[in-house]
Amino acid sequence: MDSEYPPLPSAPKAAGASKVLLSRDATPTSSQSPASEEPPLITNGSQSVDAASTGSRLIYKVISKNGDVIIEYTDEDEHPSRLPPMRYQWQVSSDDLTKNSPYFAALLDPNKFFEGRTFMERKAELSRQSELQARSGDGKPPRDVPRNDLPTVKLNVDRLPRKHRMDVIGLFLKILSLDFLDDSEKGRFEGELQRQSPSLIAGLIEIADLFNSPHIVRETLKRSGYALGKGKVPLSKFSSALLKLNEERIRQIIFIAMFLEEHTIFQILTHTLIVLGSKSWVNEVCAPDPGSPRWWYLPDGLEGNFGVDAQE
Repeated sequence: MDSEYPPLPSAPKAAGASKVLLSRDATPTSSQSPASEEPPLITNGSQSVDAASTGSRLIYKVISKNGDVIIEYTDEDEHPSRLPPMRYQWQVSSDDLTKNSPYFAALLDPNKFFEGRTFMERKAELSRQSELQARSGDGKPPRDVPRNDLPTVKLNVDRLPRKHRMDVIGLFLKILSLDFLDDSEKGRFEGELQRQSPSLIAGLIEIADLFNSPHIVRETLKRSGYALGKGKVPLSKFSSALLKLNEERIRQIIFIAMFLEEHTIFQILTHTLIVLGSKSWVNEVCAPDPGSPRWWYLPDGLEGNFGVDAQE
């Protein structure tokens, strides 16, 4: 029997579920994108806001101009009751996804999952249509496939924090698609990646784990020289300025430093957290509510050690 979804990588008990569905999409539709607190990421493509009689709302971005699949996320968490939820779509290349993410490689494999067979059947259908057009001999150049005709992978990533969720998904897909950029475009992208806030990068690490793609994300962050938000407060030496950071920011930096193997910053920031204490340690150290980001309960037994150290 075919599994409906490929198995997710192991996740902490508090993590939410993630589902992926493959489908043909309906006519795209309209609205304005919610404001983001972060500077806009490099997209190297287009963004459109479309309207349809259905009244649904959609933001569309092109990551790979020759992309053959649409990644879609529907924001069900928060929207005015009088409006349908916002949908976000990114056009990407399935070759990039399967090359750089073992999760997508499994999902889109026609020999493993129903979604993969559906995807390959749709690609074959589009290829046949293109061949028929070429054989028609009308002298017209081949038409681009309308995006409504492309197969769509629908994501439900409840594990990701709502803040920056759309930016995190888009950034992750862009990293998976870096191979199609030339050297100058890669340089610009990595230069902007270097300046992103710890809250955004912590979310990026979350989704990299969720879709079993930590290696390419780690390599890209290291190649960009990601600064861990070091611009305002030096992180390589303990100082009173670190004690002014809020707890979530400290935890995010620890989480990122662990991922990037930045040992000095990891030691300085864990010391800072112990000095400040945590609101999570008031009674005893325990895992937070399900759905909390992983930096609120640090892995590998580290949080328990903090609790012991903080009480001594």
